[in-house]
Amino acid sequence: MLKEITMFIVSLGLGPPWQCDIDLFAGHVPVKNRDGDDTPERYLAILENAGGAVLTNVGGVVTPTPPSKLGDSTYWPKYIEKAVQLLNRAKSYFVARDDAEELFDALHNTGGWNLPPVAIGKTNITPRPLADSATPTTLRDVSVFTIDDEFNGCYVSIVSGTGTDNGFVQITDTISASGDIVVALWPGTQPDNTSRYIIGRRFLAIVIDAYGPPAPIENPGERGLFLFSTNYVWKIEEAS
Repeated sequence: MLKEITMFIVSLGLGPPWQCDIDLFAGHVPVKNRDGDDTPERYLAILENAGGAVLTNVGGVVTPTPPSKLGDSTYWPKYIEKAVQLLNRAKSYFVARDDAEELFDALHNTGGWNLPPVAIGKTNITPRPLADSATPTTLRDVSVFTIDDEFNGCYVSIVSGTGTDNGFVQITDTISASGDIVVALWPGTQPDNTSRYIIGRRFLAIVIDAYGPPAPIENPGERGLFLFSTNYVWKIEEAS
């Protein structure tokens, strides 16, 4: 879930803007970024330094979709309270503080955010799988869709190529004989053999709350850099 939270924060376009593995890091702060350069003085780190609660069978309402896990025919929403720490560092006290407060203003006491889908099964690879073909109601990939009903009730999202305007589309059937997943209808552009996709579960950030405003924890540190910390709890539920 940390990866999806990170992708969501990137999508807000805040900061320089923040770029994954350049000046924004998830899970830890590396010695060098993805370009092989030393970690920049100004960065945002998204960490999970505290545990969170995962509760299942919340809500008490059983509906046909989506499944709580593959193969389930009933649905009990999964609810997660995810603790996340944001660290903002910069050479200037005011830059670090302003970066942290910009995120605080954008995230604290907000809700209703759709998070990027959590990829599952054979689609949880990089690069994402490439479709063989598509029709107005199907997407074909004979190398992935090999088990009947495997992805029923999950969601497909086109992440590159043709059809990225479809958003999340629920899967109604998985047909191993033809290698198809079936949807009611593509709401946007029909995908084709240029479409890369993921199949996953949808999660909604119901509420994002900070435990308090951003606070300096290195003021400055040994390298003369200023570091601000903000701790949040993300209350997340699987979307139907």
